[in-house]
Amino acid sequence: MKRLLILVLLAAAIWYGCKRDWNFSQGTSNDVLLVNRTGHALERIRVTIGGETVVRELLEEDATATIPFRSQREGEFRLEWHVRGQMGEQTWAGGHLIGGPTASRHTFEFVSQNGVVWHAEPKLDSK
Repeated sequence: MKRLLILVLLAAAIWYGCKRDWNFSQGTSNDVLLVNRTGHALERIRVTIGGETVVRELLEEDATATIPFRSQREGEFRLEWHVRGQMGEQTWAGGHLIGGPTASRHTFEFVSQNGVVWHAEPKLDSK
């Protein structure tokens, strides 16, 4: 009887282990915070890091937007955007995403004359 109980418990543990979604390779959920201080609306903002791209179609002047993203790779950020009312597309590359268990918030502040100010901080509200 004791062996049967152990066998049933072992079978239940194996079944639970097979059915549970053990997805450890997701990576941490980071945030991109876009801040528009250009005086113009920004369109088609693309942020690329480690082969992953997140997109914001429109960011009005003096507006902010937060976009969550996951990345398995470290690397440099690349931004591409269009300023409403101006010809051509703007680009910027810089900053750095460091992999690891700590989630971070990366702030990209768009300023006049097509400049970008980047800074990163730990994402304290991650769960």
